[in-house]
Amino acid sequence: MSLSIVALIASISLYGLTSYTQYFALKDSARTLEGVFREAQDYAVNIQDIRTAAGMSSDFAGRFGVAVAVGEPIILFSDDDTPANIYAYDGPIGGTAECKGECVSKTPLKNSVSIKKICYYITANNLCQSDDGWITAVFVRPSLDAHINAFGVYKTDIEKIEITLESTSGYETTVSVGATGYISNT
Repeated sequence: MSLSIVALIASISLYGLTSYTQYFALKDSARTLEGVFREAQDYAVNIQDIRTAAGMSSDFAGRFGVAVAVGEPIILFSDDDTPANIYAYDGPIGGTAECKGECVSKTPLKNSVSIKKICYYITANNLCQSDDGWITAVFVRPSLDAHINAFGVYKTDIEKIEITLESTSGYETTVSVGATGYISNT
């Protein structure tokens, strides 16, 4: 009888440990995603123009962004092309794609954490606009504001985006990026 009590206590402890581990893996992934957005914002504000030998400024305007899609790794990219391409990541999107071109880094989510849903909110209403596509948030020097491209369409009235992460045990957390550049993890 005492052996069955010990086995019961051990199984409850093991379940609690597994649940605890998945919860903190989810929080770690949220901090990673939040960190990639902050890194893009930091690069955009702090990277200097490249000066030519004649002292002229280059065309590099200090634009860095993050591309996020359901089931895909997080892409940090630089965008030093013409202004028409500011809000679109034109590099590879795909779980097996290599990080090349304007891609600075590709960060997969770890520990069986995945992106469950991506929403954007329009200023006029507070309803989640969602799709299976991708979003980008681009930071353009000298402002900390985020220029948001949701599912291939740039909209000037997007107030914020929310990326919901989920662990295999069903825990969820949300990373938000506001048009003002405010980044949070709830």
